[in-house]
Amino acid sequence: MMVMNWIDQAPRRVLALISAACVAMLAFGMYLQHVVARCASCSAMRSLG
Repeated sequence: MMVMNWIDQAPRRVLALISAACVAMLAFGMYLQHVVARCASCSAMRSLG
């Protein structure tokens, strides 16, 4: 019940936290794709797509 009260009291803060988590996951995925994972299959997929 405490979580529901917090969502009701500060909906903008909850949505901001969710948005920040999504942006962080997208940034991490871009980091993995372009910096860490320079494998042959990744290059092949990039050239085909």
